[in-house]
Amino acid sequence: SRVHKNVARATVVKVVLLIATKCAVEMAKFGEGDSRWIVQDLGEQGTNVNNWHWKEFDALEWSRERLQAMFTNLSVLDGSAGLSLSISGAEVDGEAIINNRKSKLIPAYELKVTLPWTGDVRDGDGNVAGTSKGKITLPYVADENHDEEPEIKFSSETEDPTSQRLKQAFLSKGKKAVLEQLNKFVADLRAGGPVAPGSKGAAEAAAAGQQASTTNGAAAGKVKLSSAKPDEVSAAATSTSKSSSKATGRSLSLQQSFYARPSDLYECFVVEGKIKAYTQSNAVVEPRVGGKFSWFNGSVSGEFLELEQDKKIVMLWRFNTWVDGCNSKVTITLDAPEVGHTILKLSQTGIPEEDKFHQPVYDQTESGWKGQILTRIRQVFGYGV
Repeated sequence: SRVHKNVARATVVKVVLLIATKCAVEMAKFGEGDSRWIVQDLGEQGTNVNNWHWKEFDALEWSRERLQAMFTNLSVLDGSAGLSLSISGAEVDGEAIINNRKSKLIPAYELKVTLPWTGDVRDGDGNVAGTSKGKITLPYVADENHDEEPEIKFSSETEDPTSQRLKQAFLSKGKKAVLEQLNKFVADLRAGGPVAPGSKGAAEAAAAGQQASTTNGAAAGKVKLSSAKPDEVSAAATSTSKSSSKATGRSLSLQQSFYARPSDLYECFVVEGKIKAYTQSNAVVEPRVGGKFSWFNGSVSGEFLELEQDKKIVMLWRFNTWVDGCNSKVTITLDAPEVGHTILKLSQTGIPEEDKFHQPVYDQTESGWKGQILTRIRQVFGYGV
């Protein structure tokens, strides 16, 4: 009858299911049987296939380093009409995030950028008639106004005629240089910032993703990332980035005369108080062979290799935006052909072609020595010729 046939079919199905369950249990024992039956941990690949879900990368520290590099030793008034104004770095507050969704990079940022500046006014004979300093503030740099000119506020510590002239000149001419640098930063951030294609961060993220997605089903004889040590994976991920910014051995030579004694100029590189005075920023100096130094709030750092009192200084020297481990060598000699007249010779070797943000550094280095160090020494201490 139909009922008997249905009962028979149900019995057969039960038997088949029992056999299949027993086989599956035997085959799915940990480390045994057919790997097709074993559920594997796919890591990131299993939880975020093709970057379908949102993934965030913190870009605030990258933004601070990038802006600090772009605005350190930036001259916005070059001395024409007797007016000079330069920026010594950048202070950054706020938040910056890069979102990755379906392999698309989406920036979200709200930043307040403060730029400390120093400036001077000269008379018709080229003598300094007045100096001033203050801050340039961009209170709202955000993704929602990336295609608009941001608000810029100019303030000085004193409201004297020198400060007023510098303010007017900045608003009419100097502001352009600040906006050009800011537009470059925004373009870099919107391109992915620390995880932009080709960057060190992108390489490390890709290496981590490959390591997480390596499974037990890899082909025989194929090298597995999971078998490499973490430091080996990291080294492989960063090798391309480092090689592209390796020092090319470019060199720089400068020679300038000063109405000063050799001892006066020697102190300008080893006495902390003097360095703070002409850089108008924080400095830390250990004046001994093997001693460390830091100028311009940490933008420049290095180590003393040789110190010959009032005659010679040799040091390792670098911007903090250069690739880690990349240092140049600076040699300064002081000669006095006559009393009260000193010739300073500076040579620098091992200058890299570009920094870790792939920006050229040679011109910045040369202009920094001339405009932010040697010229400022003349102006502040009256050693000009």
